[in-house]
Amino acid sequence: DEEDVSAALPDEDEEEGQASLEEMLAQRAAARRGTDDADDDGDIMSLSSEKDDEPAPIVDLPARATPIKAGEEFVCKSCFLVKPRVQLADEARGFCRDCV
Repeated sequence: DEEDVSAALPDEDEEEGQASLEEMLAQRAAARRGTDDADDDGDIMSLSSEKDDEPAPIVDLPARATPIKAGEEFVCKSCFLVKPRVQLADEARGFCRDCV
């Protein structure tokens, strides 16, 4: 009887090993194909609900301004971009080539 029990145990271990190996291979194949989307959808939904519970923190960044090079650059009065003086198309209105 003990021989029967001991003989049965290694077979069960082999079957469990094969089953877990097959499961691992199936999981790896699913990860490559991206077919495991059902779990990802749940994760995304949980993240979006977490965002609703807590408001996003407001971060004040210090303003950094680079001074305009005197005579070499200007600020367009239409788009408010700093442009080189050669792109000044309408000197009276202060518009760049793109905004004229």
